[in-house]
Amino acid sequence: MALYDDRIFTATYTELVKYYALIAVVLIGSALPIRPIAEQKDTYADVLQVLLLLYLLTGWLWPGANGVVAGRVKGFLPNPNGFALTAMMLLLLIGDSSGKLRKGLAHVVVIGLIYVSRTSGAIIGYAAGVLYSLTYRAKARNMPLRIAGVLIVVSLAANIFLSLPPKTFKPVDLIVKKLALVKENWRAIAEDKPISYYDIVSEEGEDVTSGMWRLKHWARILKTFVHGDLLDVAFGYGIGTTDLIFKLKSHNDYLRILFETGILGFVANACLWLILFRRMDKRYRWAPVMVAVYCMTENNYDHFPAMSLLAFYMLSRRTGPARLGDRVSTPDRSNSSSTQGVTVQPHSAA
Repeated sequence: MALYDDRIFTATYTELVKYYALIAVVLIGSALPIRPIAEQKDTYADVLQVLLLLYLLTGWLWPGANGVVAGRVKGFLPNPNGFALTAMMLLLLIGDSSGKLRKGLAHVVVIGLIYVSRTSGAIIGYAAGVLYSLTYRAKARNMPLRIAGVLIVVSLAANIFLSLPPKTFKPVDLIVKKLALVKENWRAIAEDKPISYYDIVSEEGEDVTSGMWRLKHWARILKTFVHGDLLDVAFGYGIGTTDLIFKLKSHNDYLRILFETGILGFVANACLWLILFRRMDKRYRWAPVMVAVYCMTENNYDHFPAMSLLAFYMLSRRTGPARLGDRVSTPDRSNSSSTQGVTVQPHSAA
């Protein structure tokens, strides 16, 4: 225990509180007829969006705020990754009634904020959400063709960017260097052998090592989990123990939930979020897809305000039963709406 200082214990306790608080938000919210904040007649969403944007910009541009670390913008957030996730939340506050110009401007702003945070996982997550929004509109018989078209466009874009001369576009250079380092050190990563990070950072900079050390860190966590006893594998090591055991967060929410809550906890968490996702209107599913992909490389579960806003967003965009415990009813066609071939009572507060 002497190896663990008070800071680590405090962080572990905080993670425990935030984890159960988020679960409580989802469960309590599931029992309430939540209205989409962006669709209300009042200007709550507009005010919240402006305040959130001012919060991000002030933390970045205010003199003495220390909002930029090693060339990456973090604002008032603990790190640039949280800054990027908070920026994504701006997109959840755009209503259907907003004009195309405002929607487009919001996306441009979010892309810009993610760019200055230099967070590759956020860029990939945003791209995944956009690609999902392009494919869901296709009819069932046209879905394979639409998916094939998207994959072709992505492949062409990747080839174009990767073929650019060095120093043409810095984010592309960074991604290429990350991939090259992983390729060079994949054996050391797989076999958990020492890697000279100091030499790499001295020569290439700190950012290029993020992909490599993440893979190595994930391999250690997974190895520890697999070699645990039956109770550890089934129920996990406990919320917040990743910091205690490895003195470093997992930087992968899925691996963290698996390690800390076990197979049973992982399945329970997956079912809870998948139920919310499946009951959403397909038009709005791109947002949780965006965050879900981003969670593969970050600790977004720790960002309680952003994850709570995402939960309320998902709950407010339901098309089926108003609550998790409700059954889908089949009322008269005269006062009902049909979704995906199943007739359900319209959400009373939508």
